[in-house]
Amino acid sequence: MYRLALPTLLIAALLAPTALAQVTGYYRHPDIHGDTVVFGAEGDLWTVSASGGTAVRLTTHAGQESFPVLSPDGSRVAFLASYEGGPDVYVMPVAGGTPERVTWAARGNLRPVDWTQDGRILVRGSWTAGLPDFRLALVDPTSGDVEYVPLSQAAEGSFTADGSLVFARMPRQGSNSRWYKGGTAQQLWRFDGAGREAVALTRDYPGSSRQPNVLADGRVYFLSDRQDAMNVWSMLPDGTDLTRHTEFLEFDIQELASDGETLIFRMGADLWTLSPGGTPQRLDVTLRSDIQQALIEWETSPMSYLSDAALSHDGKTVALVARGELFTAPVGTGRWVHVSRASGVRYRNAVFTSDSLHVFALSDRSGELEWWKVRRDGTAPPEQVTDGPPMLRQGATPSPDGKWLAHGDYDDRLWLVDLGSGETTLLADAPAFGPSWTPDSKTVVYGRNDPNMLSVLWAHDLDSGDAVQLTSNRFSDYSAQVSPDSSWMYFVSTRTWNSSVGSPWGERAPMPYFDDRAKIYAMPLRAGAAFPFAAPSEVSPSKAVGDMRWDLAAQLREVPVPAGSMGLVGVTDKRLLYAEDGNLKAIDLKHGAEPVTVVESAGSFELSGDGKSVLLRKGSAWHVIPASSGAGARLNDENRVQLGDWEFAVDKRAEWNQIYMDMWRLHRDYFWDPDMGGVDWEAMREKYAPLLPRVGSREALADLQGMLVSELSLLHSNAGGGDNRRGENRASPAFLGGDFERDSATGGFRLAHRLDYDPDLLDYQGPLAHPDANVEVGSVILAVNGQSTRGAKSIGQFLLDQSGKQVRLRVQDPDGSQRDAVVTPVSGGQEYNLRYHEWEYTRRLEADRLSDGQVGYLHLRAMGRSDAGQFTREFYSQLRKQGMIIDVRHNNGGNIDSWVLTQLMRRPWAWFKPRYDYAYPNMQYSFGGHLVILVDERSASDGEAVADGFRRLGLGASIGVRTWGGEVWLSSSNRQVDGGVTRASETGVHADGEWLIEGWGYVPDMEVDNPPHATFNGTDTQLEAAVAHLLGLIDQDPRLWPEAPPYPELIPGYGFPTPWRR
Repeated sequence: MYRLALPTLLIAALLAPTALAQVTGYYRHPDIHGDTVVFGAEGDLWTVSASGGTAVRLTTHAGQESFPVLSPDGSRVAFLASYEGGPDVYVMPVAGGTPERVTWAARGNLRPVDWTQDGRILVRGSWTAGLPDFRLALVDPTSGDVEYVPLSQAAEGSFTADGSLVFARMPRQGSNSRWYKGGTAQQLWRFDGAGREAVALTRDYPGSSRQPNVLADGRVYFLSDRQDAMNVWSMLPDGTDLTRHTEFLEFDIQELASDGETLIFRMGADLWTLSPGGTPQRLDVTLRSDIQQALIEWETSPMSYLSDAALSHDGKTVALVARGELFTAPVGTGRWVHVSRASGVRYRNAVFTSDSLHVFALSDRSGELEWWKVRRDGTAPPEQVTDGPPMLRQGATPSPDGKWLAHGDYDDRLWLVDLGSGETTLLADAPAFGPSWTPDSKTVVYGRNDPNMLSVLWAHDLDSGDAVQLTSNRFSDYSAQVSPDSSWMYFVSTRTWNSSVGSPWGERAPMPYFDDRAKIYAMPLRAGAAFPFAAPSEVSPSKAVGDMRWDLAAQLREVPVPAGSMGLVGVTDKRLLYAEDGNLKAIDLKHGAEPVTVVESAGSFELSGDGKSVLLRKGSAWHVIPASSGAGARLNDENRVQLGDWEFAVDKRAEWNQIYMDMWRLHRDYFWDPDMGGVDWEAMREKYAPLLPRVGSREALADLQGMLVSELSLLHSNAGGGDNRRGENRASPAFLGGDFERDSATGGFRLAHRLDYDPDLLDYQGPLAHPDANVEVGSVILAVNGQSTRGAKSIGQFLLDQSGKQVRLRVQDPDGSQRDAVVTPVSGGQEYNLRYHEWEYTRRLEADRLSDGQVGYLHLRAMGRSDAGQFTREFYSQLRKQGMIIDVRHNNGGNIDSWVLTQLMRRPWAWFKPRYDYAYPNMQYSFGGHLVILVDERSASDGEAVADGFRRLGLGASIGVRTWGGEVWLSSSNRQVDGGVTRASETGVHADGEWLIEGWGYVPDMEVDNPPHATFNGTDTQLEAAVAHLLGLIDQDPRLWPEAPPYPELIPGYGFPTPWRR
C-alpha cells in the first residue's frame, strides 16, 4: 500500500480552533523602537512589547498592510497598504489612528525602508526609472516632497552618522533559492555623496549580503549566507572587520531591522532580538485573533476555479471539478450535487463510467494522486481504484466494457488499470499520450513521440500484449478514434505543407509559414471496408470481412475536409465531429457530404459514450447538444447545464494544508533531477510542516512554501498568488507621462521632465506629449478638473480612477500664460511601458550619436511574442549599419532565443543589383556587419540563453556583467487549488558535456559594470563600451555594402567573358 501520511501537525491544523483566542501566529516584517515592536501577521500590522506578550492589532483593513518602519521617535509607523487600490506608502500613529497616504505610485515593488532623523521616509521603488531598476527616495510624509537618492539599483539602505548611505544594490531576486550566487545576488555598497561614485563593500563573496542596518556603535549589521545559512554579520563602514553574530544553521534569517541600538529579525515564523555583543532572544508573541482568513468561506464564483468537466455516457449529466471539489449537474432541469465533500482533499480530473452512475476522479485523498470511483449522486463513500506507485497521474479513458482504465502521468507514460483486480501495469513508456479504445475494449490506440519529435500512432492489443506501430514517423499523427463498427480508424495528421508566404522577397524577409497543416485521414481496420465518403460506382464495394487488422496503412484515405488546425471530437455511426479554431464542426459519413459549423466560438468539446450528445463550453455556460445537430445549433436553457445557484463552502485551513502538500508533491514529480539534487525532500517537508498551523493568511502560506522550495537551491522555483484577501476599494492611480516637482511660486506642480518617445511610434506618446495638449517642460499644473493643486502632496491624488478618462488641466506655460488642456491619463502599467520605451529610444539615439551613425541598436525586454515583433521592427530597419548592438539587459526571458539567433546567423553571401535600384543581399534582409550583445545582472532565463547561444555560435562578443543564472526551464502552468501558481524547474540545458548557466549566470566576454551613481546621472558605461568595441572592429574590418562591379562587355563572336578559353 502506498500512503503519504500528513505530518501530525498538519492534522492538528485541521482541528485548529477558530474562536477568539490567544494563538501563535506567523510573524513577518518586524521593526523595533525601544520597547515597541511592530510586525505583520494575517495581512495586518500588530504591535507588541520588545519582551514579548500578547500583540495588539494595529490595522484591520481587508487589504494587505506590510513592511512597517517605525519613525525615529517611535510615534509613527510607515507601511505599505492598499486602502484605495495601491499599493502605496501610508503613515499612521503607533497608538492607532487614521492612516495618511504618502505616495501615489501604485507599484508592487514600492516599500518604505527607513526614516531619516529629520522625519522623512526612505522609500524604494522604480516609479521614475526608465529601466525597472530600484531607486531610493526621501519622501516628506507631510508635504509629499520627494528627493531622489542619486543611485541606480539601490533597493535597501541605512545612513551612517556622517551621512553616508550603505545600501544593497539590487532587490532580492524573485526565485526561492537558498545559497544563491548568481549575478543578481545582493551586494552592499557605500555612497558618500558629493558626486563621488559608490564603492562596493562585500564583493569578496559572490553570494547575498543584504538589509544593512547602521547601529550606534558605528558598525553595519546585515544578513549574509557567506558560510552556511543566512545569519547576522557586521562590518565597519569601509567593509573591513567582518564579524559573525549568529550561528543558526537550520533556517535562514529572512528579515533584519533595528532602531540603532537593538536588532530584530525574523527566522521561520518567529521574531528574535539581538543586541551587539549579546545572544539572540526569541520573542514569545501571541495574537488575540479569530484568524478570520482561516475560517470557512463560501465560494460564490466556482466557474473562476473550474479545472475539468466531463459528460456522462448517456449525455444527461455533467461532472465538474472546481476549486478541488467534485460536482455533478443535470442538463436542463434538476439539482446539482456536491459529490466530494472532503475538506483538504483536491480532486483534479473526472470521467464517467460506462453506466453513467459513477465518476472516476483523480484525487489526493490517500496522500498521493490516485483514481477513485465515486457515485455521481454522492450517496456512497468513494472507492479507491489505484494504489501506487507514487506518480503524478493524469487524465484517464475508461474502456467501453467498463473493465479497464487507461491513464497517463506527468512523465508521459501510459498505464492500464484492471478495474476488477486493481492491478496497474505499464501500457507504454514515455513519451506516450492520448489513449482511445476500440469498441470491443480489446485494443488501446495511442500516440507516441518519436525521437525526431514527431508523433506516431500505435495500437496495443490487450490479449497478446503486443504493440504495433500504425503510422510512419514522417508526420505528426494524433487524435485517433475508431468508428463504432470498428471498420475505420480516423485520425488527424499534419501532412499539408502550403506556405502562406510565397517567397522570401517580402518586407523583413518573411519565412515560410504553414498555418493549415492538418487534415483528417482514415485507415481501414477490416479488409474490404467501404470508405463512407467514396463515390458510388457500378461495381458494388465488397463488404468488410474478418477480424480487425492493423496492417492496412497502405490503404489510407483522406476525409474530404479542408486542411486547418484541428482535433477529433469523436465519430458516431453517422458523422464525424471535430474542433477547428474554436468551432465545433461535423461532416456526415457519406459521399458528397460537406463539413458544417455546428457551434462557433466555443470549446471543451466532448462526445458522450453513446455517441448521441456533445458537451461544449460557450463563454461561461456549458451546454449539451445532440451530436446530430446541424449548422448553427441553438444553445438555450433547455440544453444548458444548470449552475445558476452553484455555491459551496471552502474550509480555508484545510485548503492551505492541501496546498502545502500539493506543492511538495509537485516538486517531487516535476523537478528536473529525479534525485532532487540529493536533497532529502521528505525531510524538508517535515522540517517546515510545524509552521503550517501558524499560518493565518494566504500570503504567509506562500512565504512558507517559498522557504520549503528554497531548499532545492534552484531558480525558476517559487510559489505565489492564490485566493488572497483584498480590499473593496480599487481606485487605481493614473499618470500623465512626466515627472513633477513642487513650484514654490504657485504651489502647483511643475513639469520637470516629459517622457520622450520615438516619433514614429505613436503608441508610446504620453498624455502630456499629445499634440492637442503639448504641455512643455517648465509648465505648471495649477488645477486638475477644477481642483487647485496648491499645497497638495502629489499630483497623483487628483488622478485616482482617471485612467482612460478625459481630465482637464489648468496649465501655466513657461512664458507665464495660462490655458486649459484636456488629456487622457494612462494606467500604471501603461506608464511603465512609456518609461521603458523612453529608455530604449534614448539608448538607440546615444548609440547612433557615439558611432556617428555606424552602429545600430535594439533592445529586447523579454523573449516572448511581442518581443519577436519588436525585434522584427527594429532589426531589419538597421541592416545597412556596419555594427549592431543586441541589448538583452533586464531581459525577463521567454522562449524565442532560437528565432533571434536564426536571424542573426543569416549573412549576405551575394548581392542582387537591379538596373535602377539599390543593391540588396542574398540572403534577403540579412545583416553583414559586426555584432555585440549586452547583458547585465537582470538578464534572466532565455535572456541569458540567447547570450550563451550568441557566443557559442560565434556571432560576436558579449559585454556587461554576470547574469541571473536560471537555465533550468519550466512551464509555469502548475495551478494550485485556489488559483495560486507553483513553479518547479523541469528541464535542464547542457552543451559540451556540462549543464549551462544555472545558479551562477552567464559570464560575458568583457565585464563592464554600470556604476550606480553615474548610471543614475545618465551615463551608460556598458553601451559606451559596446559602441567602442564595434568601432574598433569596423576600423579593422569595414562592413560597407559593396559596390557592383562594372558591367561585362560582350565580345563579338565569343559572348560575355568567361573562364573558358579556346
